[in-house]
Amino acid sequence: MAIPSQPSQPDIATLGANGSKARFGVAYLRSICSQAGVGFTETSIDEDVLAIDGKVEFGVADARVQVKCTGRFRINGGGTATWPADDSWWKKWHACKVPVYFVLLVLDPDEQEQWLNTCQTERCIARPVSGFELTRCRRPQEL
Repeated sequence: MAIPSQPSQPDIATLGANGSKARFGVAYLRSICSQAGVGFTETSIDEDVLAIDGKVEFGVADARVQVKCTGRFRINGGGTATWPADDSWWKKWHACKVPVYFVLLVLDPDEQEQWLNTCQTERCIARPVSGFELTRCRRPQEL
């Protein structure tokens, strides 16, 4: 007896590739903050008018951050990565009276199913970055 072909599994995802990376970048930063014992408050999507994704809440002051997540670079012994900022972001950041920090999360490899490492005994976020550093947003001529 022949087994009838089964329909393919339905696509349950509601986010595209870029939306998934954006959510993962913020979630990863939140997990780093949690591990460090500092709070993180995400800017509501409807209120994201300053090109700021959230605030890292240190004991003495908050740090405003913009988070970008990409698979465009490869981590091989720690180089540098450059991300172009939109002019509209620069205008908003420079209007702030406090620094805005840019966080670039590099996914290597850029394969969504490998962003999380899951096995029978543990679940953990796997190797998205080789290091983590807050960098103040400056125009190239300010560097």
